[in-house]
Amino acid sequence: MSRLFQGFLDNMQGMAIIKNSELSPLFVNRLFREHFPDAEFPDKGPHALSQNSDNVDMIQKTDRQALSNGSAIFEEEWKENDGTVRTLEIRKFAIHRSDAPPHLGTIIHDITNRKRFEKHCKTPKSSNRWVSWRAVSRTISITFSEAYSA
Repeated sequence: MSRLFQGFLDNMQGMAIIKNSELSPLFVNRLFREHFPDAEFPDKGPHALSQNSDNVDMIQKTDRQALSNGSAIFEEEWKENDGTVRTLEIRKFAIHRSDAPPHLGTIIHDITNRKRFEKHCKTPKSSNRWVSWRAVSRTISITFSEAYSA
């Protein structure tokens, strides 16, 4: 793998993984390696990521779905091996190749804290803060969009 490509993926804000057409991991970025330090690569299949059978079943199902549909975006409750539950936003997509079956790309963001904040802000006492946070969030998005649309 080229140093340019590896350097780019290692500096992403989310976890990234590329799997071959048999859905075995070929490449993971720095953040992924930090989150799954005990994962065994390459060519280990979904068991490389988790010993939890529910996680393995979910990985296989969504991998196949993304390959057949071209992509899949979803949120998933992920149970860590230590029992910790996290909410992940997962984007999976086929990486088409002209001479072979497609590989699978995945980008994962841990959105656990955002989900906790949203749940907290939806309580009656917090509803005004939720509206304010959403308004500020949209203002920032509009500002960045306008800044880069020129």
